[in-house]
Amino acid sequence: MWCNRREEPHTVRARLDRACCATNWVDLFPRVRVFHEPLACSDHSAIWLMLDGESRQGLNRTKQWFRFEAAWTSNPMCADVIQQAWESVTAPSLHGSLVAKIRACRLGLRQWNRDCFGNIKHKSKELGDKINGMLATTITAEKKAEVEKLRDSLENLAAKE
Repeated sequence: MWCNRREEPHTVRARLDRACCATNWVDLFPRVRVFHEPLACSDHSAIWLMLDGESRQGLNRTKQWFRFEAAWTSNPMCADVIQQAWESVTAPSLHGSLVAKIRACRLGLRQWNRDCFGNIKHKSKELGDKINGMLATTITAEKKAEVEKLRDSLENLAAKE
């Protein structure tokens, strides 16, 4: 939900992120559902369209992609995690060894991210939800200042991402 971030009684709230379609399209996809996903550095939401009508929680995520986060390099433990994972693997063939070492690094970094570094995307979503929750209530000068602090934190996380 978008908010102009002004104090009451000048606050304006409106849902700007909508989906629309023709009735013949709905006939083709009768179980369609729309979800809104908050974006880290915006007061708009991404639109998630499910044609089969399943809930997002019901999605079967068989493959979770691994992405190396550039922000990890700001933490000295990152190099230790990689080195430990790399040295933990000994395989009979060069190709098998390389694949196994990369896999060990992926698993080690993923676990380290969850346990020590913290999940940036998860923290960003939490901050976005908190901001949206605050903007959905009466806005005072104190709340406005707190929202600005939370937005600054969100921007810092986005820079790390």
